[in-house]
Amino acid sequence: MDPSARSETTTAADVLAHFGSAPRTHRAYKAWRTDPRYEIVVPWVERHTVSTVYRMSSRTVGEVCRRTGHALGNVKSAEVEALPQIADWNPPFAFTFVLHHLTERSRSVPTWDEFRVFFRHDPVGRLMLGRPIDDAKARSIEQGLPASIVDDALRWRVGNAYYSFLRELWLLVRLREHGIPLQIHPLADAVFKVDAWFGRIALNIYIRNAHYRDDEHGRKVATKSVLQGADPAFLVENVRLERARKFGKVHLPDETDIRTVVQRLRRSTCRPAISTPAEHAAGPEAASSLELAPKIEEGQTLPRED
Repeated sequence: MDPSARSETTTAADVLAHFGSAPRTHRAYKAWRTDPRYEIVVPWVERHTVSTVYRMSSRTVGEVCRRTGHALGNVKSAEVEALPQIADWNPPFAFTFVLHHLTERSRSVPTWDEFRVFFRHDPVGRLMLGRPIDDAKARSIEQGLPASIVDDALRWRVGNAYYSFLRELWLLVRLREHGIPLQIHPLADAVFKVDAWFGRIALNIYIRNAHYRDDEHGRKVATKSVLQGADPAFLVENVRLERARKFGKVHLPDETDIRTVVQRLRRSTCRPAISTPAEHAAGPEAASSLELAPKIEEGQTLPRED
């Protein structure tokens, strides 16, 4: 694949052709596809085509980030993190996929209110997220948690996923505007732990959080572990966003930091893709993490990484 070629669509077949040949990625895909929990999810993800987001501008996504309603409610993150059955909860349909589906269907970036109407009242939205939320609430109440606390915690959990989607979507679009031909697809995210890629470079985009993913530590599966054994090898670039200190809305990295990432990714395209035998045994090479300190503006925040 020519890294300079800008893709206008990405399908699940594209993802499998690009990532699925290595032994570990093949096993990861087979395990996901045959997992009974994902039986209803698989056909939706495999039919999904990414195209709308490739036609978006960062200004459009940024405007949604600025005007969207407050998604987190009034609960504090520490209160939710004390409830692991909610803080760590993930529905069968990944949050990322639900939001990508809605974006492609509506051909626009949903606001928080539009997203909430979708999963509360639309039949497809109810299938993907509304009913799983109701089930998670019922289980938590059965475990003795007050309904009001469960409602607040679940809103925080879903709101965090929504903010993470907006943040990563804006970053993707902005990097593409700088000439980095990134591609995305929910299958790559869910199965191969790749947030975005171009050529043999796979991106990890995350907020520093020891509970989730901080370089190769935390509870998330390391991308380079999943991609180990690919030939040619993948180069994994970690893009780490520092946590903000404001509460309420998404805020985005400074343009100076974006240019730093662009320069690093351009340099990465000059590095050899085919690993030596020693590198191949160790798995894909992980480049130094790129840190994007968010520009602090009144009323803006970046929540924790999902």
